[in-house]
Amino acid sequence: MAFLALGEGTAGMIWRYLIAAILGLHGVIHAIGFAATWRLGQINAISTTPTFPSGLGSGTTLVQFLGLLWLLLAVAFVGAAVGVASGAGWWRLLAAAAAVLSLVLCLAWWNDAKFGLAIDIAILAGLAITTWVVRPALT
Repeated sequence: MAFLALGEGTAGMIWRYLIAAILGLHGVIHAIGFAATWRLGQINAISTTPTFPSGLGSGTTLVQFLGLLWLLLAVAFVGAAVGVASGAGWWRLLAAAAAVLSLVLCLAWWNDAKFGLAIDIAILAGLAITTWVVRPALT
């Protein structure tokens, strides 16, 4: 069970890089949300406007603000990936904050981001389990 605490053994290192890859990929996908809302090319993976609230026009100030939030979360998830890969202690807080805000965007873009919602819930569940269940059991 020690490998779940991202220890220094081989299993811990594999888990560390796997989690870093998942966080980094999730961040890259958030960058697609930014590109779509700011209409930076032909992006068909995600709508240029959110599902909720309905009626927002593409390119409006609110949609562009939400696009900047997509970009901020892309940077946050990639930063958390770098943090976990390098063994920094701050990555958990950054990943948790990014996942909570990402839940809001995934709900807003419900038609396009259902899978992202599941990833965010998995990230939060994994952080909760490793913080409050695995770590105390190891001490």
